[in-house]
Amino acid sequence: MRDLQAYLGTLSEAELAGVLTRRPDATADPVPASIPLLAARLASSPSTALALAQLDAATLALAEVVQGIGDGADAGELVLVGDPGTPDATRADEAFE
Repeated sequence: MRDLQAYLGTLSEAELAGVLTRRPDATADPVPASIPLLAARLASSPSTALALAQLDAATLALAEVVQGIGDGADAGELVLVGDPGTPDATRADEAFE
């Protein structure tokens, strides 16, 4: 979770707003009052399960690959999982922008 907290801390206001838009569960009451509390909310089992339930099959498969690679996964590794130029490879690149 410290990696998530550190990552969230690097985001601009617009990028953080994008996270909150894509993860409305993050702003449910009580609204997290800090980045550490937001990271804890986003990483909680119920929040993660809700987010995963909303993914399409291709994105869910990508999430499973990322989980399998573990810490240190980057877009280059994920593109190697599929054929470069395929929709899934493009999505992998976009996931880490």
